[in-house]
Amino acid sequence: MKLAYTAYDNQGQAVAGTIDGSDVMAATEALRSKGLYVAEIVESATRVEKVTTKRRLSSRGGKKTRNLTMFTRHLSVLIGSGSQLTEALGALERQAKQGPWRSAIADLNARVEEGAALSEAMEANSEYFDPVYRSVWPL
Repeated sequence: MKLAYTAYDNQGQAVAGTIDGSDVMAATEALRSKGLYVAEIVESATRVEKVTTKRRLSSRGGKKTRNLTMFTRHLSVLIGSGSQLTEALGALERQAKQGPWRSAIADLNARVEEGAALSEAMEANSEYFDPVYRSVWPL
């Protein structure tokens, strides 16, 4: 059986590879006899499936997640430095690229200027701001 492994050598360097063995225990012992400390050992097909799943999960939401992350960081910094909420939203709107994301920020700003709470304005743009995220901003 072909097994894929991740291990560490005596200097703490990560080592990855494959090894043939009758079972996981035999392969682990063979790697230990070479001075390696096994962190993970799985059948090769399982490892490929695991990596593919990890890539698929990490690519979900890509640009939307990146926009929301940057929005959160910048809004937090601007408010933390003493900017008014509408000033901060205006600055974020000007910095955003043209498109749906910028329109959503403009809508947030307009609603807040009209007296809505930020979480209420975010609810009107629920395709960008889910309920958990909205609950973080009680302003």
